[in-house]
Amino acid sequence: METTERLSKAEALKRYENLMDARLGLCPSIERARRLAAIVAPAGLKAFSQATGHLAWPESYGQTPWETATLVGFALRWEEENPLKRHWAAELVDAYRAARASCSPEVPAAC
Repeated sequence: METTERLSKAEALKRYENLMDARLGLCPSIERARRLAAIVAPAGLKAFSQATGHLAWPESYGQTPWETATLVGFALRWEEENPLKRHWAAELVDAYRAARASCSPEVPAAC
């Protein structure tokens, strides 16, 4: 697996602002996973997960600003490393993949 640069909190907040749950909207996590599909490809989510997975958020009682992106990115990495086991967030990955599959090839920037 390729190694990704680990970012500081300030760098991560700036670089991945578009993946924040607040940006994805106040909706169920399944819908946020679908919205995420229009923003970032699986490889991008895996890289995001590696770049931000070490960060801690004690000031918000452990709540990351990217809850959905973190779960989907980690679950994608988990599946790659453990092909016979499904991650507990697999339903989010399924919603993400279904939304990616429905993206129009004529408009790749939208997906």
